[in-house]
Parts: sequence; C-alpha cells; structure tokens
Amino acid sequence: MKKLEQTQKFNWYTILWGGCLLIVLYLALTWQVDKKYVGIVERKDHVIRAQEPGRMNLLLVDIGDPVHAGQMLGMLDISDLKTSLGLLNRELSSIRKFEQANRSRLALEVRRMGLELENEAARLMDRLSLIESRSTELAGLNAEIERLSGARQAGLGHSRDLSALILQRDALASLLREQGKDLTRQTRKLQEARKSRDLLDATPLDSLTRSLFVEHMARAEEIERMTASIEHRMTLRTLFSPCEGYVTEILARQGNVVQDFDSVLCVEEIPPRYVDVYIPERSGIQPMNGMEAKIYSRRNRALNTTGLISFVHPGFVRADERLAFRGQMFWARKLRVELDEGHGLLPGEAVTVRIKVRDRRGLFLANPGPASAGTTEANGPDRIPPPLKKIQVPLSLREKSRFEPSGITWVPAKGKYLVVSDDTGLQDTPSEHAPFLHYMDESGHVEADPVPILGIDSVNDLEAVTALDSETFILVSSQNVSQKGKRPVSRERILKIRKEADRFVVLRSLDFLSLLLNSHSVRDLKALGLAAADSDGRPVLNIEGAAYFDGALFLGLKAPVSPDGAILWKLEDVDRAFETGKIAPGQLVLYGTVKLGKVGDNPAGISDLHVDGDGVMWALSAIPGAEPEEQTGGLHRIDRLADGRLAARRLLSFPGLKPEGLGLREERRAMIVFDRDQDVPLYAEVDLEALCDS
Repeated sequence: MKKLEQTQKFNWYTILWGGCLLIVLYLALTWQVDKKYVGIVERKDHVIRAQEPGRMNLLLVDIGDPVHAGQMLGMLDISDLKTSLGLLNRELSSIRKFEQANRSRLALEVRRMGLELENEAARLMDRLSLIESRSTELAGLNAEIERLSGARQAGLGHSRDLSALILQRDALASLLREQGKDLTRQTRKLQEARKSRDLLDATPLDSLTRSLFVEHMARAEEIERMTASIEHRMTLRTLFSPCEGYVTEILARQGNVVQDFDSVLCVEEIPPRYVDVYIPERSGIQPMNGMEAKIYSRRNRALNTTGLISFVHPGFVRADERLAFRGQMFWARKLRVELDEGHGLLPGEAVTVRIKVRDRRGLFLANPGPASAGTTEANGPDRIPPPLKKIQVPLSLREKSRFEPSGITWVPAKGKYLVVSDDTGLQDTPSEHAPFLHYMDESGHVEADPVPILGIDSVNDLEAVTALDSETFILVSSQNVSQKGKRPVSRERILKIRKEADRFVVLRSLDFLSLLLNSHSVRDLKALGLAAADSDGRPVLNIEGAAYFDGALFLGLKAPVSPDGAILWKLEDVDRAFETGKIAPGQLVLYGTVKLGKVGDNPAGISDLHVDGDGVMWALSAIPGAEPEEQTGGLHRIDRLADGRLAARRLLSFPGLKPEGLGLREERRAMIVFDRDQDVPLYAEVDLEALCDS
C-alpha cells in the first residue's frame, strides 16, 4: 500500500515537471518565432506647422476627420495682408489708369507728329514739283525764242513777241537759278521727312511709353512683386493636408496665437505603404530586394497580405521598442517591405512576417550564380542592388489583355515608356494575340487602355522595341518555336510602325526568318551562328534584343549561344530591307560574340539590347531555358576592344529573375523590367553612369 502511494506521488511530480517543460518550450518557440518574423506597419504622421506667426482665424477640421491631399484645413488671420493687398491694388490701378491716359495722349501726339511729317513732305514735294514745272516752262520759252530768232535771220521778218519772250525767259531763268541754289537742301529735307515718318511707324507705342514713363513703370513692377509676395504669404498662412489620411491631433484651436514653425495639426497618412521587418542576427536568411514576404495580421486572418522587399539595411540596427521582450532589446537586420495595394492593415500595427527565400516559382536564390571566365564582374559583395518594385497594372487592363513586359523604349514626346508584351489579349479568347502596345510612366504605372496597332491582325511573342525617331519604331518578334512546338509566321515578324494620334500604324513588315532562310545558304547561316535545328527542322533562333543606331538594326540573340558567347547581329541599312522586302547578301552580318556569364554549364544569352546616343551598347542577359531556381539575369556594358573582340562588363546581377526590357532616358537613367509570367511584373531604376564609375 505504501509503495503504491509513492508511485502515485512520483507520477504526479513527473506529470507536473513535464507540463512545466512543455510550457517553457512553447514560450521559447513562440518567442523565437515572434522575434524572427516580426514587423511594424509604418505610421507616417505629418505635423503641419505654421509658416508665419499669427492668430488662428479658421479651423475646418476636427480630430478624426478624413482628409485628402491638398485639402484646406485651416487659416491664420490674414486681415493685415488683405489691407496691404488692397492698398497696393488701388495704387496699381491708379498707375495703370495714368499709364493708359498717357498712352492715349502719346498715341494722339504720335499721330499729330505723323501728320506734320506728312504735311512737310507734301509741301516739299509741291516746291520740287513747282521747280520742275518752271524748268519745263523755261525749256519751252527757249525753244520758242530760238524758233523766232531763226525766222528773223532767214529774212522772214521780225516778231514783236520776241522781245517779250526774251524778257520772260530771263526772269524765269533768274528765278530758277535762285531756287536751284536751295534744291539740294530741299531734296535732303524731303528724304529726312520720309525717314522720320517710317521710323515713327516702325517704333512700337509700348517702347515709346516705357521710355517716357520709366519711373511709373518701375513702381508698377515693384507693386506687382509686392502683391505676389503678399499672396504667397497668404498661402503660407493657409494650412493644407499633405496627403490622404485623417486628423489625429489639433494643437492650436481657433483664436490661439502661434509663432513661426509651431505645430498646429497632425495628419496620419493612410493607407500605409510599408512594413518595417526585423530579422535577428542569428537568422540564416539572406534577404534581397524583390523577395516576397507574407504578412500575417494578429487581428484577423482575412487581413493577411503580401509584399516585396524594397530595401535591405546594409547592417544591423536596434529593433523597435515595441518588439522588446520583457524590456530586453535585440539587434536585427531591418527590411522594408512594400505592401500590396488594397490591404487592410492599420498604421502602427504589429504583424508577423515570413520571408520567402523562394517564391512559389522559385524566383529567388540566396546567392547568384558565378560569372564565367572572360567576363568582368562589377557587382561585388559591396554593391547594393537597386530596389525592385511592382509594376502597377490596372484591373481594367488585366480584364482586356495580359501584360508580360518583354521590351521597353523611352518616348520623350509622351514622357513615358512604350512597352511591348510577349503575350497580348486574353488566352483562348478572340482577343488572344491582339495587336496592342502599352504606355508606362517612370513610377511603374501602366495606362489602363492599351494602344492599338492598325494595319495588322495580330502580334505574337513581341520581344523588343527600338526607336528610329520620336514617331517611328521597330518591333521584333522572337522568331522562336512556341511551347506547342509551332512557329507561325506571326512569330517571325519585324514591324516598322509610326505613331499617329493615339494609335500606331504599320508602315512595313518583314517575315524575318523566312527571308533569312531564302537569302542565305547553309554556310552563311553557320557563319551567323545558326547551326542547330529546332523541332520544326528550322534553325534554333530566339531574338530578344534590338537596338537601332546610325541606320543599322542590331539584334541580340538569347539562343543559340555560341561557344564564344552570346551572338550579336547587325542588319545594315534596315530601311532598305523594309522597302525591298529582302535581305541582300552581306546586309546581315555577325557583329560579334560576347560572354555574358553562365550558371553551371549554361551560358547566358541576350534578353534585351540598347545603344545610346554615344554609341555605347548596353545589354540584359538571361539563361535560355533555365528553370526559375537556376535563373540569373544580368546588366552589362559591351565595348569593342582594340583587337576587334567584344567584351562585356557585368554591372548588376539579378538572381532568380529574368530581366526582359531595358529603356534609357536622359543622362543614362535606365529602367529595367522583369517578366514573371503569371506573377506581377517588377521594375528597377538604375543610374548607368554611376554603375560604370563605381
């Protein structure tokens, strides 16, 4: 009996200690999870301060009121500014009236001067006409006197009018001699009068007004500057909301006096865009920009959402105080996760976060694959990759067409990128392969309506776009075999299009691969790098890069990749090819081969190409046919060496990603787009000049 009681007592103690151990393990595991995957939704408070001292005269909101960006929230007293502004406006009005009166008076004066000059010119013309008529009269008298004198000498008799005519001639000649002395001066005065009249007509009335009323004009300009300054001060005394959100605090009520930079209101921005995530030092996760994160709300599972890492702190920082456990702080790697649109998380909310080392298609690896020999690796461990952001594709566009960006080019006149998609329309519907292009701005927002291409029924697997000028572009299809093993003629096209209003029109079209096979022998094709045959018996060919420069079209091949590297072609005088519909012998040449790196035994091919205005060639690379977990994209600068070979300098690596499009703006600012098939595409902005200098 005693032994039984000891056994029962022993079992109770065992159960008690076992339960305590389980509780400790549970708390430890819970602490470890929370510490490893914790984050705080950003809370962005905007403190609105007074820009000038004054008394609060008007307050239009209260705590809790929703506000939108640019909404007027309140105003300080501006009665003193209104008084000053009224005085200045009245003075300016007086000056304008005085100026207008003087302008009218000056116009009349100018008109009077013009009439006087016209009268003077007419008077001088009359005098010159009189002298001319008397000279004619003198010539007539001389002729008559000569006739009568001749008759008398011939014995025909003496005319009693001869003496009178001689007296009249002498008097007229004497008068003309006197007037002739002043003829040159009168002629010069007439010319001067005409010049003065022309100058008066050519001189704008405003110039005369400014020259005569300089002081009044200067005062008017001074008043206008003072008026603009007062109006600006009125704006400073008006309080506006800087964002969409709600009012959380009011620090100065109506009637309170505030000084410069005193806080008046607080507005909290909604919705929050980021989550700050803290991963402890001992975590083995190697976060990278573009990794996907799953955000779990502690309030409601329905609020769970996802996001992308947009920033990785280069070191370790002290975690937020809210995440301390029993007052103990910890140090962690800080990440910034950009939340998906439409989430329901609240500012300042604590969340649990899971970082996906690979997303559901394995698009992220911990380390990039090694570069192959012969390439220059520029993105060492100290280079911070550019932040990756999601391209914002409107729901209304997704209802009309797939959007899988495969090539971009900058359109200065539009101020946006022109984007081609390798798949368009909706799959298995009449709109599949619809001839669509897209516009996207610098912040990754795609226009809701696709841009149609007129003059063609469909497009198929467009992979590149390049600009000939501000209105004309070339579109290049891949030329490769589809996943179904087919290569329809629509996949062979190279199109020349022109922008007309809000659409594009096809000018010319080439069935490139067919033309190439018809114009080149087997030896010629091998010289271009086309030796292997695909499933349809035609050469393996996948063109994903195109760049126009100096009349030629450069084509970058993703496949095949030669033993010497990725293949680059040059199509000379591409306009002639479009006009004739033929590729002449020697018109398409092998520009060169270049090694862009490899992952394992798989070499990289060209996924896009661009030649800038200085003739510098930039290329994106990807591994042809690689599984997502084996993919590594790259950004390269390609230069021609002294011996004629091409050499690539790798500027950036993109582990697990396929860079598909490269577009350059001014000063070598570039955008790279990443196609992720069914997932939301990404983009990154890079400074090529800075990458090359670093």
